[in-house]
Amino acid sequence: YRSVMELDSLDATANNNLSILLEQQGQYRDAALMMSRGVHDSGTGLGPGGYRNAAMSWLDADNLDSARAMIVEGLARYPGDRSLQGAGVMVNYAEGKRAEAKRMALEIGQDARTPPLIRSLALGYAAREPALEGRLRESSEVGRQALGFEATRGRAPDYYRAAGVLSEVEAMQTGDPRT
Repeated sequence: YRSVMELDSLDATANNNLSILLEQQGQYRDAALMMSRGVHDSGTGLGPGGYRNAAMSWLDADNLDSARAMIVEGLARYPGDRSLQGAGVMVNYAEGKRAEAKRMALEIGQDARTPPLIRSLALGYAAREPALEGRLRESSEVGRQALGFEATRGRAPDYYRAAGVLSEVEAMQTGDPRT
């Protein structure tokens, strides 16, 4: 990716992919700066996914203000984009706004227009959040909804992720980690 960027420093895909590599190496601030540059300076951009990735990079770098700014800017350009709204769930949660994060996650997760992966992740979050506050029945209900959604998709990894969330909740309910 660095070779591509030597030829064209504004190549959005190279910026995106190199920032992901930096993030995987724990260089969160550098990754966020590179991703933001790719979103702002590139003539082609990466669409709403670039803004989402930049927001998540800033979140990993513990810069909530920049993460929120990326989401707000992205939603101004791509109103109603569910992947950006999904990133907003994580920023709200990190800011301690759990009720708003859960409300958004349920809205995103229950909307059939939401892309399947974002829908799956939103429902998984919405199932875990009440469990953290001891509302295990509510958590179990949303977890079963997430599992039911995944059962219709036929993608084993996503189904297993939803089943794992539900297993965590059931283990909390019974006090038995083998559940």
